[in-house]
Amino acid sequence: MFKYKPSVNYAKKILKLLLDQLTPDDTSDLCFNYLSELMINSNQLFFHKLYFLPNTRIPIIIKEDTALISKGTTGLSTWGACLLCIEYLSTNLNLLKDRDIIELGSGTGLLSIALSKLGSNNVHATDISYLELRRIQENSKLNELDLECSILNWEFPEINWTGDFIVSTDCVFNPDLILPLLKTISYLLKKSRLKFCLLGLTVRNQETFGDFVNECKNMELNLEYLQSVDLTDYQGWYFYPEIGIIHLIKLH
Repeated sequence: MFKYKPSVNYAKKILKLLLDQLTPDDTSDLCFNYLSELMINSNQLFFHKLYFLPNTRIPIIIKEDTALISKGTTGLSTWGACLLCIEYLSTNLNLLKDRDIIELGSGTGLLSIALSKLGSNNVHATDISYLELRRIQENSKLNELDLECSILNWEFPEINWTGDFIVSTDCVFNPDLILPLLKTISYLLKKSRLKFCLLGLTVRNQETFGDFVNECKNMELNLEYLQSVDLTDYQGWYFYPEIGIIHLIKLH
């Protein structure tokens, strides 16, 4: 029925809402048939989500896994800090115009694709394994782009890149990843022209966030808070499926 199938839960909610509003004379058998199909085939492994970039209404289609943790990684789903980072940059397009940007932990590729659509000159998407790399390439093609992407191991960061600045979102969740992430950022800062990293992170564990702040101090990295949002009552560009605080930080 659809070229790109939405998530089963989303489709159920929309169809039920539609059926509640229709009279029996208006109701299409097609709606009931599709709802029945959803009820039967609910073991969905992946779905497609359509995003419209804020202020521009530029569409982006992203393939995501249904499970937030899938195949041993969290990188095949979209997370709140990525969405907030897109929202912030869409109102600060001067940061993107004609810039060459590298992303750490690109996951589905949504942020890199958005940066490309919003006016960046070149975006280099990176992640830890071929699993995420294939998803980035797949979503890039869905959006008629040919993103440059490669594997980047934070334990031994080495990449042929010279550009303007770095972006990374929702990569500060595992205490064991903090030091490798910051070492990789420090390595790339030396290769960047503007000498900063835009970092989006959700505070899920206060102790982990404290470890991140302390490690930044130990490595003499400066934290500048650009925006902090409490998702409990935040009315933003997109629905954020999490509860907590998201910080957008300029690291330099």
